[in-house]
Amino acid sequence: MRTNQPPSDAPTRPLNSRSATEVGVAAYATELAAGIDLAGQVLPRTQQAYVTDLSQFAKYLHTRIAGPTVGNVTADDVIAFCEHLLVQGRQPRTIARKLAALRAFFGFLQKSGIRSDNPAKSVRPPEPAADPPPLSAQQVRALLHLPEADSFTGIRNRAMLELLYGAGLRLDELLALNLSHLDLDGEGLRVQRANGPLPFAPIGEPGTVALRRYLLQRAEALVDREMSEVDVGALFVSARGRRLRPRTLQRVVERYLRILDRAQGGWERERTRRRHGAGTLRSACERHLVEAGADPGLVAMLLGRRSVRVPEQAPSSTAELLARYQSAHPRA
Repeated sequence: MRTNQPPSDAPTRPLNSRSATEVGVAAYATELAAGIDLAGQVLPRTQQAYVTDLSQFAKYLHTRIAGPTVGNVTADDVIAFCEHLLVQGRQPRTIARKLAALRAFFGFLQKSGIRSDNPAKSVRPPEPAADPPPLSAQQVRALLHLPEADSFTGIRNRAMLELLYGAGLRLDELLALNLSHLDLDGEGLRVQRANGPLPFAPIGEPGTVALRRYLLQRAEALVDREMSEVDVGALFVSARGRRLRPRTLQRVVERYLRILDRAQGGWERERTRRRHGAGTLRSACERHLVEAGADPGLVAMLLGRRSVRVPEQAPSSTAELLARYQSAHPRA
């Protein structure tokens, strides 16, 4: 099994309470690499994470203590480190992992006779922030109007947001769309779904209008491009004509969600998690359909899920499906 190599500054002299924290971290890294940890064998990836976290802690101590050693670190220093991470925007789960590394490190020092206590043992990570409240239909409308209406990227982004909410698409489903999947006259899409019972996804009139505007901008943006460098069939592309990547789409959605949150009082004041990514709009689509009275089994079909419930009365045609969608979805 591959193991981490100890840092190059691994101690050559016996470790004692006056040793620098970096020396202590190097000694602990050697123990980890040899599989001699208090908790038993540690996986290589966890080893690397522990060493990285402890090295970060050792660097932080220099901003707080003059000449930090493995013996003069206190619980207050550990608490201050956690507060520093929180100010930096680190998530409680990340801070909890770093605390676990610190507990293991000081446990190693206890076992080695360097310390009689473990200053990280009684420190608790911050409570995870509460989940943000779901987006209301009014908030979704405000979100959909955030993209710029006079640029290629703004018009493209508006169309993507409309489909994520209007059709409840997953991120990968949106990015896999080709021009051939469009049925604008029927206000729908043929979606490539691995497990969904319905390949047709209604998008509503606003989504159709947004797509038509985007298609005009797409044609203008790509008209002078070398076709060999363009993903000709892809629906959503960059200004250079390449199919968008998942992380690009996530950044687009997250940026508009941050703008919305700041404009409406913000998660920062309420100590809630940020809303992240395309899944936020898919969840809003599902919630709003059900709240409007749509049968949950039908909603599951619309979103491409294999529902445990069969709709009370399954639609007999695409026209009937579209009619039910139009009667319930806020963007229909």
